[in-house]
Formats: sequence, structure tokens, C-alpha cells
Amino acid sequence: MSLFTVLGLKAPKKPPTPPQPDPGASPASDTPSSTSVDAHPEPIAQDPRKALVGQRFAANSGPARDLIAKIEAQAYLGSPGPVQTAMQAVHKSFPAVQAAISAKDWGRASDELDRLETGLADFRKAFQSVNDTKKADYVKAKAQAQADLDRWDAALAGKTLDEVCDKAFQDSTAQFTHARQQMDEGEKGDNYLQAARGLRNATGAMAGAFKGDLDKLRQTLQARRQAGDGVFAAAAKAGLKTVDRKPFDDAAKAASAALEKVATTLDARPLPAALAAIESAAEQCRRAAAQAFVAAAKNQPKKAQRAQVMALLKDDPEALRAVADVDGGPALIDAMMKDLGGQAKDAQSKAFARAAIGARFGAKLTDQDLTTKYLPRLYGALGKVPASHTVGNPMLKEINRKRVALMAEGDYTNGTGKINLSTTRTGLVDSMVSFGAIVLPEKLTGGKVAGGLGISQFDVLTLHEVAHAVDDKLQYMKSKIGNIAFGGWHDHSVDEVAGVVADGKGLYADFPDLPKPFLKAYIHAVLLQRKPESDSTVTGALGGKTADWKKLAKHAATDCAEHIRMKGSSSGLWEKGDSGAQKYAIAGSVFQQAYASQWVSYALSARSAKVSDYQFRSEAEWYAEAYAMFFLGKLKSSHPLHPVLTADQQAGKAAQRAAR
Repeated sequence: MSLFTVLGLKAPKKPPTPPQPDPGASPASDTPSSTSVDAHPEPIAQDPRKALVGQRFAANSGPARDLIAKIEAQAYLGSPGPVQTAMQAVHKSFPAVQAAISAKDWGRASDELDRLETGLADFRKAFQSVNDTKKADYVKAKAQAQADLDRWDAALAGKTLDEVCDKAFQDSTAQFTHARQQMDEGEKGDNYLQAARGLRNATGAMAGAFKGDLDKLRQTLQARRQAGDGVFAAAAKAGLKTVDRKPFDDAAKAASAALEKVATTLDARPLPAALAAIESAAEQCRRAAAQAFVAAAKNQPKKAQRAQVMALLKDDPEALRAVADVDGGPALIDAMMKDLGGQAKDAQSKAFARAAIGARFGAKLTDQDLTTKYLPRLYGALGKVPASHTVGNPMLKEINRKRVALMAEGDYTNGTGKINLSTTRTGLVDSMVSFGAIVLPEKLTGGKVAGGLGISQFDVLTLHEVAHAVDDKLQYMKSKIGNIAFGGWHDHSVDEVAGVVADGKGLYADFPDLPKPFLKAYIHAVLLQRKPESDSTVTGALGGKTADWKKLAKHAATDCAEHIRMKGSSSGLWEKGDSGAQKYAIAGSVFQQAYASQWVSYALSARSAKVSDYQFRSEAEWYAEAYAMFFLGKLKSSHPLHPVLTADQQAGKAAQRAAR
């Protein structure tokens, strides 16, 4: 590499070679004289400082860059004053040298190089003195800590600490691993400031951070002990005084011993099994208590049963869940809920109903809007579907309800497991005007589709949203993409839809002189509610041609695009019914915007088995609408989902019989 390359400069061009005289020519006539205007002058002499600057920069740039990189990596963190001063000088002068060279200011570059060389020399001198002292201290301190370092190195190599017990020791092991890297880098780089800092951090990880991780596990153990004590207290209240708590106490003692042993052995592998044994022993007692409760409750009034349940829950929050898991438990909870008569009138009744919903269906209620009828009505709606769709569904975690005066609606976002319900009076039936446009079967008041007499708005809404959670778990409709029997659904980009509309509605054929990319871009803009004539993407695709904007605006393709896009956030083509779908269908498929960022198509023929118009918003709504109608007993047996949901229903009933 040349000096000019190092300096980032261009090498000067060589002067052209003067023409040589022809040996046979006359000197006077053929050879230019020294005073001729055509003669080639001698090259101008370069600044002699340039070469010297290049040599000095080449010698010092490597050490300077290396030092600056280490400074920025905090390799010399905690250095004493003289070292800090020298580093600051290098950090400041090096870019100043580069700037001067770039400006071809060789005088300034030379001055800055003086400062750079002085800074580097001062750093070497100051650091070496400090480093020699630090090295001696480090070697001594490391020797004292070597046994602990070796133990931790072996523990991490053997994975006895950092990859067990739910990553309980990830804080201390991560800190130790980073500290060991600092030590190794410092030793290799002859930087004992860095190595000593790494040793301090390693010592801190082995002591402070590790103690913190142990304390967290001690708290976990204590919480499990307290939970177990609550189980036995609840068992005593249930009259199950003969339950042997020795297995639980033995498990707790063993877990405590295993935990304390970690401090000396650094082996946490026995801990998960030891902690699990505590929960297993407590669960065995909880189950026995639940069985005793179910057996004893047969001869008690339902109100007394509920009171006893609430007493059990004070000691053991999982008591009712255990009742729901034993033979006869679900039926007993159902009977206690039925005894409320559809109304949770007081605080205790509401607390029981909330606990019953969590125990039977696995959903946590996050609302604070506890009207008298809401909880019993929700319990009844959830009880219509198989247990595998509720308590066995990880995509049904929370249900939140807010009461509204007029418009009922709900939502479920895939992957969240949370249902939001905004409902009117929970007992409202048959009067479908307020809600029918959003989610209920088409004009149920007239019974045109499914026969709406006796159907509760609240039940339909709840089951509709539960269906989304079920579909989220099973990914059922994703597996049926393109299947005509299940709607023939497809997802599309807006660009794909634009091309289909432009072609299918004759825009390409009716404007053959205009570029197809322009016509497609025009429809694309309409679909996105933009003005095509003001859209640079559209006008840029004209290719110098002239468009008749008024004629384009009146074309059937434009009309189609305007009607298949959404209006607002929840109004779209699906509301236009069969006639709207037929009018804007293209080659047997209906293309439309389903949500703000989702464009879909479905088979027009699928509407012959429709449950509602809203069903044809998207594949998810197609499933949810039919699902709700099935579990309300309103889905025709000819519907393609009927045998699928029937199988789920029968499997759920078979599981109940087997449990009994």
C-alpha cells in the first residue's frame, strides 16, 4: 500500500515525457528550444512536510486506533489521573490529525501529530507504572479466589446451575460469565486494570448476586409451604382431619435441604423435583379434600354448600378448581350456580360465581362491572361448549366485560387469550336491532336465517368470541384456506385485489390505450381511498399518455373498488347481503376489505349455506358465527361445520361420562 493510500490522497499524475529529437532532423527546425511556448515545464516541487506527515501518521495511527477502541470499550475504566489525561489527549488529537491531512494542511497535521505522539508516549509511561502495580495485586487476589473461581467454572461447564430450576440463577451466572470474560481479556491484553475489575465483578457475582438468587428461591419455597398449609387448613374445615400431611412436610424439608446445599455444591439440579414434590403432596391433599366436600355436600342445602366453598377459598384459592376436577364436582358446581336462580344478588354470591367460572372454565374475570345477572349468564353461556374449548384452551385466559346502554359488541385478538365484551342488559332476547348489524345472525327478529326466537344477544356474543379463542387454538380455518365447503377463503394483498378488479371488471379491456400498470395503480389508489389523479404513483405510471379521469371514475371497476373497501372501521361489503356480494363478485369470488390491513376473498357459492351476513366478513367470522349458532341449537345439520362441532360436543360428553 502506498503512502498516498494511507493518507487517503490521490497520487499526482506523472508529467508527460517530452518528445525526443529525430536524429536526422535539423536542430534548429525540429527541436523545440528551451524558450518555446510549447515546451513542457519541470514539475512543481511538493511540500516536503507532506512525506514526513505520512511517515509519522503511518507509524502512529495503528497504536492510536487500538487505544481509542479500548477506551471506548471501557478497557481502562478506573485509571488514575495521569493515564486519563494521556488517553484524553490521544482521543482528541487523533481525529484532529485526520482532519488536517484531509484538508492537506501539513503544518497543522504536523502539530497535531506532535500532540498525538506525546499523548501515546505519556499513556505508555503512565499506564505501565499503574499496570505493574495492578498486576501484582491482581495475581495475589486471584490466587486467593482461585478455588471459588474453579468451582464456578466447573458448575457452568457442567450446567449444574444456570440451566436448571427455571433459570433461577440466571442473574448471578450471567454476571459471573461476563466478569470472567473481562478477566480473560485483561490478562491477554496485559491490562490488569480490566482484569482486576473483572475479578471484582466475579467475586460480586459469586457472593452478592448469587445470594440474591438464593433468597428469591427461598421466597418461592416459603410461598409453596404457605399454600400447602392453606390446603390442609381447608381440608380440616371440610372435616377431612385424617389427611396425612407427613408427605407434604417431608417434601418441604427435602426442598429446603436441597436449596441450602446449592450454596456449597453449586448444583441446583435436584431443586426442581424437590419443589415439585411439595406441590404434588399439597395437590393430593387438595384432591382428597375436594372429594370429601363433594361427598358431604350431597345432603346439604346449596346455600350452605356455597358458604362452605367460600370458607375453603379463604385458605386455599385453588379449592374450587380441585372440586371441578374430581368426580361429581362439575355437576355440583353447576347445581350451586343454578340455585342462584340466574341472579348473583349479594357480594358472596358474586364472589362464588366468579370463582366457579374460573374453576369450571379456566378463564380469569378482569371486569368490575358485576351486575346481578351477568355472572350467572356468562356461566351458562360458557357451559354450552365442550370443556376442551374453555378450561382446556390456553387461548381463553381472560374475559372482561363492560356494560353499555345501546350497542353490544365484542372483540378477541389472536394470541392474547383475552375476550372483551361490551354488552347491554344480559337478559335481552329477540330484540336484535341494536346488535344485529355487528355480529348477530341476519335480521333474527324476523327469523329469516336461523329462527331467532329465544336467542340471547349476550349468549350469541359470548359464544362468538369463545369461537375465536377456539379457532386461535386449533388454527382450524387456517387449515381450510381455499376449501370451498368452508367458504373458499383466501387472504390477499391490496395490490392483488387491484389487479383482479381492474381485469375482472373490464378496466383493461375498456382502456386498451392506457398502460396496464397505470390502470392497476388507479384501482389500487381507489381501494386505499386516495384520489388517483393526485397520486404520484398513479400519474407516474401513465407513461406520457393522457387519462380521461372522469370516464375512469364512472367505470364499473371504480364502482366495485369503492364498494368492496371498508367504510370506517366496521362497515363493509358484507352488510350488503347476497345482492351486494352478487353485484361485485368476480369470476365466482367476492373480494373485499375485511379489516384495516386485511383483504380477503371467498366463494360466492358459499353464501348458500350462510348463517349471517356478518359471517362473510372474514374466515374467522365465518367460523365464529356458525359456532355460536351450533351451540345455541340453531345451526342446520347440512352446514359443513355441524359434523365437526358435533364431534367435539360428543367427545366432551364422553369425557364427562368417563369421569363419572
